[in-house]
Amino acid sequence: MYKINNGNEFYSDETFRFWDYKVSHDVLLLRSNNDDENLDIVFFGVFYFNSITMFKTLKIMEGNKTDYSNLTRFITHKNEKVFELYSGNEKFIIGSLGFSVHVNNLDFTKSSIRGEKSGLLIYSSNRKIIH
Repeated sequence: MYKINNGNEFYSDETFRFWDYKVSHDVLLLRSNNDDENLDIVFFGVFYFNSITMFKTLKIMEGNKTDYSNLTRFITHKNEKVFELYSGNEKFIIGSLGFSVHVNNLDFTKSSIRGEKSGLLIYSSNRKIIH
């Protein structure tokens, strides 16, 4: 189950794992893999990553002023953003141009950032709520 609050905060009580990273395009994939479908979170234009590899629950929201101040030396473009990721009370940070959330039925060996169809787009941090 997932929900989007105020168009700018994503939450899911599903377990997500660090699934794939494509160095050539700076794209990172977090996936919740269930029997019926996958919930894929794709961060694009990744320039900073400080995180665990498995989230028991996941909340994503844009970072605060302190987060941005802490990453000033890494931010090289005005469109780059800082996102807070929470698993329970633990906070982690990803710096990227944005992220999107997709639902798909890909086999667990397939990656939505490696040429496979990404599935139904349900959220984009750049366009807010889609579905």
